[in-house]
Amino acid sequence: MNSVVPLPDVLPLPGPVWLFKTLLQLTFVIHLLFMNFTLGGAILAVASRLRRNDEGRRLARWIETKLPTAVAMTVVFGVAPLLFVQVLYGNLLYTSSILIAWPWWLVIPALIVAYYAAYAQAFKGERYSGVYHVLGWVILLGLLAISHVFVHNMSLMLRPSSWAAIYHGDPSGLNGNYGDPSLWPRYLHFLLAAVAVCGMMIAWVGAQRVKRDEADGRGMLHFGSMWFLIPTGLQYLVGTWFLLSLPREVILFFMGKSVGATVAFIASIILPLGALMTAAMAIRHPQPQRLMNVAAAHLLGTIVAMVFVRDIVRDRMLAPVLDLHSLKVQSQTGVLVLFVVLLLMGLATVAWMLRVYAARSKPS
Repeated sequence: MNSVVPLPDVLPLPGPVWLFKTLLQLTFVIHLLFMNFTLGGAILAVASRLRRNDEGRRLARWIETKLPTAVAMTVVFGVAPLLFVQVLYGNLLYTSSILIAWPWWLVIPALIVAYYAAYAQAFKGERYSGVYHVLGWVILLGLLAISHVFVHNMSLMLRPSSWAAIYHGDPSGLNGNYGDPSLWPRYLHFLLAAVAVCGMMIAWVGAQRVKRDEADGRGMLHFGSMWFLIPTGLQYLVGTWFLLSLPREVILFFMGKSVGATVAFIASIILPLGALMTAAMAIRHPQPQRLMNVAAAHLLGTIVAMVFVRDIVRDRMLAPVLDLHSLKVQSQTGVLVLFVVLLLMGLATVAWMLRVYAARSKPS
């Protein structure tokens, strides 16, 4: 199996492995927040339109006007974790990318089409009622295809033992990873997470609006909560399917073989329960803001825990072919300090931009 795995880059890492792992996890969490609103928002916007009533149209419109910004932020904050994955796992990611070369390359044109459709729907959609619903489906199908390709690539990266058979079966770059038993539960897990996170964001905004506009706030709170509660409940079934699809040695790692892995796994199970209970209580509470804040905090903790679980799964599955701690390191302190400073400045700038954006956005 090892004969088909390229050697790691001969250039040494410019800093310790733990630093790049930390930056990977931090930037991936931020990326997930925007990505989940983008993909989940595209799903919920179409679902709201299908309700064919005024409340559904208002909710869909609220989501649609936010999608161009969400897509931009998803792309911006997706670059950093992808680069950190390339730094640490480049020899593996490049190989899996070559095996699915054409679908991987088509991510770019698909993203451009979905992005333009999001802009057209957000700013000119009301003028072209005949194609308004079509644009929503273009955005949704484009984002579903992109997410499917990403899940394909990241799952294929973890199974070097299948690379030779896939390549010799079809060297054209039109391959799939459909022999992987974890592919579909992994993909469904991300889809449900996207809907749940977007639902939570809508419910949270609705809870903040209750004081100003009871009817509008309650409508968003109820809609968002339902789309959070149901997908999150289904995640326990899909998560079990996903866990059982992993190799036995990886499963045992979360069953007490590693304290850190077990703690992260238990946290990923318990924290969603807290979010479920507080979100359900908030639906009919006269002052739901505090409860939704608690639910949102539990959900954020869940995302962080799941990122750690995902990282542990990746490292355990790649352990036979890659030991990150064996990589050569030649620290470049000045460059790393400059990068961290610029990263913090960038995050602060984006936070300020989002604050201004939220303050100037008028309720629909």
